[in-house]
Amino acid sequence: MTNPRDDISAYALVDLFAGLRSSKGGWEAGLFVKNLFDKRVVLDRSAAPGVTAIATAPLVPGSTVASNVGYNYLSVRTSEPREVGFSLRYAFGSR
Repeated sequence: MTNPRDDISAYALVDLFAGLRSSKGGWEAGLFVKNLFDKRVVLDRSAAPGVTAIATAPLVPGSTVASNVGYNYLSVRTSEPREVGFSLRYAFGSR
């Protein structure tokens, strides 16, 4: 980790997969849940701030005033939120 201000501790994600299949394999249904407990973890943060914007605004034609109203933003990468899905497969005419 290159950012001394942030220490990302260990974590675990729980995924669940369940399904049913016909005895002859003609159809199959499945359910999955990724990140079952919706654990949100910061995986990475940038060590340096992003670009600071400096805006200029014209007051009188031909003159500008610089305003340093930019903010320092850090890039953050987090774990994916909970995802739930269902799948169904049927073999038409192949069995």
